[in-house]
Amino acid sequence: MLKSQPSLVDERGIINKALKLLPLQLRGRFLEVLAELQDESCYRYQRFYKTKLKRIKGTQIPLYSAKIDDAERWKLYLYYQDGNLYLQDIIYPVVKANKDSLDIIAELNDF
Repeated sequence: MLKSQPSLVDERGIINKALKLLPLQLRGRFLEVLAELQDESCYRYQRFYKTKLKRIKGTQIPLYSAKIDDAERWKLYLYYQDGNLYLQDIIYPVVKANKDSLDIIAELNDF
């Protein structure tokens, strides 16, 4: 887990993308998520109550996922490099009728 408070970097325009994709009721929650990712006390005590920030296993680069909304499964993906957290992507829920093996693996890893 991250040891010190990193700076947030949005080179890909993820914040703009999120504000376009997110439903109106989740936009405030998204700003709370960004605020928690910049809160020094969260890094000091390694507690991320709102985002449930965690490292994704099985990746070479330090890739993290942060939950925006548990009910609808909106997630923010970030990677850590050189003391910065880079916003990588926002994933929104897609309804699939049939689950294949990759879907089951993703659920087990909580992607």
